[in-house]
Amino acid sequence: MSTTGVTKIREKIVQRRGDNLLKKIEGLESGVLARYNDYELTWHRDVIKENSKNESKPTRFFPIADSFEVIFVCFEEFTKRFGNEFLVQFEWPFVLQVKNRESKKFLESFYGGQGTKDLVILKIHPDALFEVQELE
Repeated sequence: MSTTGVTKIREKIVQRRGDNLLKKIEGLESGVLARYNDYELTWHRDVIKENSKNESKPTRFFPIADSFEVIFVCFEEFTKRFGNEFLVQFEWPFVLQVKNRESKKFLESFYGGQGTKDLVILKIHPDALFEVQELE
């Protein structure tokens, strides 16, 4: 099988995972799986790359027991400032384009569907980033 064939099969698998995740996420007004290359995300990629360096320090640490409430409060501040339409980083070559209606339901169901507390939200115009990472 050619490399192109393998790539197309992998994309179909990732696309199916994305579609299934979107069906599970609650609290959305709308959501669609889109391609990364439909957006200019250079600024966002550079910031994420910088944040992922081993030397970088997290902005905040918080106890696991309190993590969801702290993430929720920070996410609410983010959406109040930048709006409720954003992109959620997913697996290459896809990104989730969503319009959030209920933040708490969105976060709970997203985390339930993903099984991780890692979350990267990309906002374009203005460029902004909301990033949560579990430190391992």
